[in-house]
Amino acid sequence: TRFAIVGGGAGTSGQFREDGTLGSECSRFNFNPYNFYQTPQKRYNFFASGDLELSDNASVYGSVNYTNTTVDAQVAPSGTFGSTFNLPLRNPLIGEQARQFMIDAGNTALSNGLLKTTGAAPNWEDVNANGLVDEQDYLLVQLRRRTVELGARSERFDSGLWQMNFGLEGNFGKLLPEWEYDVSVQYGESNRTGIRDGYTNLTNIQNALDTFDGVTCNNGDSTCVPINLFGGFGTITPEMAGYARAIAIYTEEYEQTVFSAITDGPVNFIQSRLADGPLLLSVGIEHRDESASFNPDECLKLAPASCQGGAGGNQLPISGGYMVDEFFVEGLLPLVSNKAFAESLALEFGYRSSDYDVVADRAHTWKLGLNWTPSSSLMFRIMQQEAIRAPNVGELASPVVTSLGNSTGDPCSIGNAGNISAELQALCISTGMVAAQVGSVQDVISGQVSLISGSDQTNPPDVETAETFTAGFVWTPESTLFSNPSLSIDYYDIEIEDTIGEFSAQEILDACYVAGLVSECAKIKRIGGDLTISGAGLESFTTNLKSARSEGIEASFNFGVSLGDMGDLNFNGMVNYYLTAESQSSEFSRVIDCNGNYSTSCDPLAKTRWVQRTTWSKDAYSVSLLWRHIGKTSIEPVERDSVFEAFRSIDSQNYFDLFGSYTLNDTYTFSASVDNVFDEEPPVVGNEAGDTSSNSGNTFPSLYDTLGRVYRFGFTAKF
Repeated sequence: TRFAIVGGGAGTSGQFREDGTLGSECSRFNFNPYNFYQTPQKRYNFFASGDLELSDNASVYGSVNYTNTTVDAQVAPSGTFGSTFNLPLRNPLIGEQARQFMIDAGNTALSNGLLKTTGAAPNWEDVNANGLVDEQDYLLVQLRRRTVELGARSERFDSGLWQMNFGLEGNFGKLLPEWEYDVSVQYGESNRTGIRDGYTNLTNIQNALDTFDGVTCNNGDSTCVPINLFGGFGTITPEMAGYARAIAIYTEEYEQTVFSAITDGPVNFIQSRLADGPLLLSVGIEHRDESASFNPDECLKLAPASCQGGAGGNQLPISGGYMVDEFFVEGLLPLVSNKAFAESLALEFGYRSSDYDVVADRAHTWKLGLNWTPSSSLMFRIMQQEAIRAPNVGELASPVVTSLGNSTGDPCSIGNAGNISAELQALCISTGMVAAQVGSVQDVISGQVSLISGSDQTNPPDVETAETFTAGFVWTPESTLFSNPSLSIDYYDIEIEDTIGEFSAQEILDACYVAGLVSECAKIKRIGGDLTISGAGLESFTTNLKSARSEGIEASFNFGVSLGDMGDLNFNGMVNYYLTAESQSSEFSRVIDCNGNYSTSCDPLAKTRWVQRTTWSKDAYSVSLLWRHIGKTSIEPVERDSVFEAFRSIDSQNYFDLFGSYTLNDTYTFSASVDNVFDEEPPVVGNEAGDTSSNSGNTFPSLYDTLGRVYRFGFTAKF
């Protein structure tokens, strides 16, 4: 257990030993071994579809789908983390040496003017009113304890999703035989129940710490069991763990209804004199209604940190939705056909008008492109598009709660002591610190800092807009050596303006303490000068950020080779090379460069990635080798100095997967595969080289193979 007096400054913190004594910090906790790399999952799925022909011009169709999924997740044991407790110094579970350490630390803080009995944030209760900290008093403290005795934190998700779709399709008969229609209605809903276990009940722990005899609690609750946090592993008995443990339940629901009507066909009176065919047009309307709700139990609602230590903060109910009515048209107009150097030249276009009830103005999107085929084996294509995304239910209706963000450190903490200039000290004081706290409060823990996040009902986000440009070619040459050869290469440039999102914790800290912006300093809420205490944090509401851009080149290829009596070989693959991958949250924020990098702001993004498959087939047999390549990445330069040297780069990774199948007859097929044939180990980068959501267990498990060699066997029967 780590001990610190809230707002007490330097010299008022320490760590307990196995024998119950209290001194300087001496040990850390490795949480990585407890985290699941791959979560266990059970899934049952039912699907049915059918159609009925009513006449030559009309038929009805429908489908129903139901899926039930159960997932068990697990992370490291819970704890008290940054929560604060009002601790009676006469608690008999505290050893005499540790008690005296606390009393001395309290009087040190008192002499430095950092203990207060009244005011906005009192941290001392002078019970006997003698003006000194002694055994009769209470101190507001942080007790950071990993509650390993409660076991790992677990979360079970039980989800049920069902969807039905019914429609009428056909053509307009003799009136317009070439024009077809499709009218449909779709309804779906998803329901999930989540159960969390293994977390600490912070309210109960506060009750359990307030004891004068070590047997009963001062709140008078007969079920309360005093807890011993004043030592090493094993001081929490099963009885103590039972009272300190929290189980929480929540439900999530989402509903979607979609009505659409589409008609398409040729417009014969619009035709280029140089082309063989007329304009092909598709016109439609769509109405979509979406609603969602999140319903936590009373445990999860408790503010400011919930009754669940280590859950990242409290959670409040969400209920909201939106409706949108859309009109769209899409067309292909042949311009030239069967001419020299223009076997075909066609104009492709599209337009969509969207009226969201949660956005003030109607949104417009469009596309315009050309497809040019100078010969039967070569086609060039170019396209310019503008698209929008309106905020979803969570972005519009989330309550304001406390969550966790990532930061390299608190510039005003002891972690930056010795580097605090007069200008920085003034900025630290402007965010709620007193001079004695600057450079002495504890730094952020495990690279995490609290965020006060959610939807700002007075200033909800508007739509984000994407401009996309693509240009490329497809080459399908005639060949006597290769079968079905093809090569396509495309350049793309995607830029999103007014990106819907949140400022990161690091951006807020830099904007205040580096750029000195008063508006950003106002977002920093400290308690006792600290950012790690329950209730403290950085305000980061969902809003429109400045921009994001991705630019690159993508190529794909395919060709086959006949081996005669030995069968056939086929080669195909896809390569992507990023030229640009960057974002900027505002004019005062730095440009985040993710191309070839990783950091707390970027998941690993290799400049080069490819997937290539080689397949041999003969009669009923088939064997293929898949090559997955992820290029080298490095820590983003701005975070280089804050990351351990060995974790500042990840070498390129190559994985080979082998698959084979045998088809016995039209009914039975057998298959087997080996993933990661050469048993490549995942790269190790520690837990502070990336954000918490993607960097788990010392690596990035959603990108790199963490399980090693995996064998699979399959059997399929068709009747």
